[in-house]
Amino acid sequence: MEACFSPNVSLFYYYHCTMKKKILITGGCGYIGSHTMVDLLEKGYEVISADNFSRGQRYVPDHVFQITGKRPLNIESDLNDLQQTKISLKLILI
Repeated sequence: MEACFSPNVSLFYYYHCTMKKKILITGGCGYIGSHTMVDLLEKGYEVISADNFSRGQRYVPDHVFQITGKRPLNIESDLNDLQQTKISLKLILI
């Protein structure tokens, strides 16, 4: 990773460059979501998948790990359920 801190750059830019970027993918265990997870993991992002498995497959996080060597966090959650979504997001933000 490039060195970002110098007297000429802001503290915000320093944190932007040094903090790992976290991304939440809804439907991460479906076709498009799984390919997106692989791409983002390979680019250094921390990936969290929220999927209710109405169409996604439970084995997808294992396959993503086999491809990338990095295991995405997968939360079984239905985003239509507001209370469950709030709990899931609190767990992610910790």
